[in-house]
This record gives sequence, C-alpha cells and structure tokens, in this order.
Amino acid sequence: MAIREIRHYPNPVLAQKGETVTVFDAKFQRLIDDMIETMYAAPGIGLAAHQIGLPLQLFIIDGAVQDPDHPIIVMANPSILSQEGEVIDEEGCLSLPQYVDHVKRAASITMADVRNALVPLINASNDVDAVAGTADGAIINLLDTRVLDYD
Repeated sequence: MAIREIRHYPNPVLAQKGETVTVFDAKFQRLIDDMIETMYAAPGIGLAAHQIGLPLQLFIIDGAVQDPDHPIIVMANPSILSQEGEVIDEEGCLSLPQYVDHVKRAASITMADVRNALVPLINASNDVDAVAGTADGAIINLLDTRVLDYD
C-alpha cells in the first residue's frame, strides 16, 4: 500500500468527468488499498479517486460508525437511488484543506454501485455527508459549488 498525493483545488483533475470503472482486478484492489491508506493518513472519512489524480467514478468512505462489521464502503460507478429529508451541517473536503462551511444534504440516502451493492445511510454520524460529499467528488460537484450563504 502507498499513500498517494491528494490534489487540491483548483487542480483541473478535480473538475473532470469521472470515467466508468470497468476492471475489478488485483490492480483495482491495490488502488482501493492505497485510497484507504491515503484517506486515513490525511486524515479524512472519505476519498474520491479524483482527489488522488484519477478521474474515475470511484470513492470510499469510512462507514465504521454505522456498521463496524463493514468499516470501508467502496462505491464504483455510484448512483443515488433515493433521498429523504434534509439537513444542513458543516462539511469539509480533503481537496479544500482548512475550509469548512455549511452544506445542505439529504438526511438519508440509498446508493448502488456497479455491483448493485445497496448502501442505505442515515445522517446520524455524518455518513450521509461523507458519502454525498465524496460522491460529489467522484461525479464532479465540488464543495465550493454547494456552500450555502450564511451572511
């Protein structure tokens, strides 16, 4: 495993459309392992492939608070199937270090990935914020485009 360099805004890779992940082999698993090590070294609770310079529809989050038996959630080619409710909470991004602001998110979401793995999340522990924010990174909606005006 290796810690990868996290790209910071305004690095152009952060604005690229993510490519579909099509190969799930040993190289893909090494990438996931590197992303996990990079996320925890940052430290963070979510990381999109874009943030390490790879424009792929791929992200990971630390889901241990919600499900200790499945601490890492990996989403390849993610899609949001449903969203309910609304919360406004502080959110940060590893690609915008030292920047935290209020962002409106769903209170709960259900997502699926290319393997049809369903991931229901409730915003009890910021898992929804982590997933939504990191998915935005994988699908290209930077935090700075979602910040609410609190003047």
